[in-house]
Amino acid sequence: MASPKQHSPRVPTPGRRDRKAQDALWLAKLREDGVANHIPTPPEPPTELVKGIEEFNQTLFFECHETLENLWRVTPYPLRLFYQGLIKAAVGFLHITRHNRRGAVGLLSGALVALEPFPPQFMGVDNQELKRSVSVWLEAVSAGTTWDELLSSPFPKMVFHSSEE
Repeated sequence: MASPKQHSPRVPTPGRRDRKAQDALWLAKLREDGVANHIPTPPEPPTELVKGIEEFNQTLFFECHETLENLWRVTPYPLRLFYQGLIKAAVGFLHITRHNRRGAVGLLSGALVALEPFPPQFMGVDNQELKRSVSVWLEAVSAGTTWDELLSSPFPKMVFHSSEE
């Protein structure tokens, strides 16, 4: 008689609620301790980050989201929060192009929360300028600025400085 097929035990993956709780814990830890205590030397910007920034700057917000999400998935905490902030900014602007005010407000707000603890210049990204731009757009979207007005304005750019410059 053949032995019953053995199955490996399933390892539960964190659900969305668990990830949100983990995100919140890491954000609090970064605010309290500072990013430098958890990422003393930020890594060189990966090619996916550079590609995502180029896509963002070409207003290819969906493509930027996809590129950066692939990077985010394989990146451990706390660095993944930085990528998450960039992704939320891209998707927030995607919602603007689709006239989804609620989605834009939620994601642009979330981008600011995720990017807040990171230094003004991080991994080549001018985080300070990005947060300023996202704040300006968030205020305009929240204030009910018309879609025609919003979409006639140039979208912000992610300013990136490679270490070779």
